[in-house]
Amino acid sequence: MSPLSHASLAAEYGFNFDEILDRRASDSVKWNMDWIADDMLSMFLADQDFRSSPAIIEALQLRAAQGTFGYSLPDPALKPAIAAWLQHEQDWAVAPEQIIMQSGVNSAYEMACQMLLTAGDGVLVQTPLYGPILAAAARAGRQLQEAPLALVREGTLVRYEVDLDALRAAITPESKLLLLCNPHNPTGEVFSRADLEQIGEICLEHDLILISDEIHAPVLLGGAEHIPIASIAPAISQRTITLQSPSKAFNLPGLACSFAVVQDDDLRAQYEAFQGERLPHVNAFGLAAALAAYRDSADWLAANLAYLTENRDFTYDFLIDCLPQMRLTRPAGTYLQWLDFGWLPLAEGSTPQQFFAEEGRVSLSGGWFGAGDEGFVRLTFATPRAILQDGLERMRAAVERLLAG
Repeated sequence: MSPLSHASLAAEYGFNFDEILDRRASDSVKWNMDWIADDMLSMFLADQDFRSSPAIIEALQLRAAQGTFGYSLPDPALKPAIAAWLQHEQDWAVAPEQIIMQSGVNSAYEMACQMLLTAGDGVLVQTPLYGPILAAAARAGRQLQEAPLALVREGTLVRYEVDLDALRAAITPESKLLLLCNPHNPTGEVFSRADLEQIGEICLEHDLILISDEIHAPVLLGGAEHIPIASIAPAISQRTITLQSPSKAFNLPGLACSFAVVQDDDLRAQYEAFQGERLPHVNAFGLAAALAAYRDSADWLAANLAYLTENRDFTYDFLIDCLPQMRLTRPAGTYLQWLDFGWLPLAEGSTPQQFFAEEGRVSLSGGWFGAGDEGFVRLTFATPRAILQDGLERMRAAVERLLAG
């Protein structure tokens, strides 16, 4: 049977983000881990419960129809398509030859720490922060140096600001590298140009290399703008390795395909040589999907972001309406909401994550975001609204039972 066409897939599926897919019947990590019981809802992983873009599905069908699955080179159109995307979406002029395809962003953190640093060198991060970034320094045998973001509570809203004083205070003679995450996971903050300029100035002042994890860069909600830190100034781009991927925005994490942008010629040559000896070959299906994402899936992404923005607002409004004590973020980027449940009267030693798993039958993420994550959980709202509402109702009911004693 020949593959379906993009047009026929779009006609069959449309951009129906309310469609409930049975991911328990698939190989989904999000829905089939040992601790996800059959009566639980899974909202712990940054993985969308939506069918991907019809253009991507068609591209994968065409690739599968070739019938050969050996080591693969990127389509010659891929890097120009990424460069065009970066120019159009992020106002960032990148030459195709400055783009390096790689298997995944997480492994790139550790590889960069190994490549650029020696034992005992310091890696600066801003906490709370995505767990694998925190772990990268230790795995590479380097010193983790934490500079907390400034937590701001304004009524029901929780938000975070870059604390430049804390960042400067964390710098020591051992500091060699800043591992930036923007849009930020787990808080959903999207840093402003002013913030990025000041972070860049600190890196120049202290001769710090920048690794910028921008994997959520296309996931912008309610008109937010992402600015790659390497685009701020040539002096900053010369010391920056930017990591991006289609995986989060286009729902492709299982295809293990990402890219690095390294605009300095010498740094790029070093990175390519080091990567070639350590990272696995890029997934053939990931390469095909990436081209279809950046070249042919803008309409799908726009519809997806509109739905995600509505889910963000639905989550915020639902929780503050039914739980007066509630405080949470309204993220500008990512599809991750950071919920402050530090006020819950839990038993000693219990965490909100454990409470909601046991009493609400909802799996959330918590306990691995470093300093500042105490009392917080991260909820992934990239799911059909009916599932989201069910999960929130379960959480509300669990809290009300707890407070009723």
